[in-house]
Amino acid sequence: MSLKVWIAEGKVEEHPVTVTGKRKILRAFPRRWFSADVYNEGPDEVRVMINDQSSANPVRLAQDGARNFEFDAPKIEQVVLENDPGKTSSVIVTVMY
Repeated sequence: MSLKVWIAEGKVEEHPVTVTGKRKILRAFPRRWFSADVYNEGPDEVRVMINDQSSANPVRLAQDGARNFEFDAPKIEQVVLENDPGKTSSVIVTVMY
């Protein structure tokens, strides 16, 4: 039996994203992320999905809303952001690997 131990490198990247009615996808490449902090500066609501999370069940962030997605292993492959047509959201996604 083997036990995998994941140790984060402790490197942080910040990704400012403007969501304007279309789906935006941030892909974790070449390595997966341990965590993603998502902050919506607004003015409109943004929907957030991690990996293959269904768009029928997103995390909804209003203006100035934030959410941390954190795992003990590098499991985050992508962060998907979307909002409604005609809406705009300025979002900051900070990831750690």
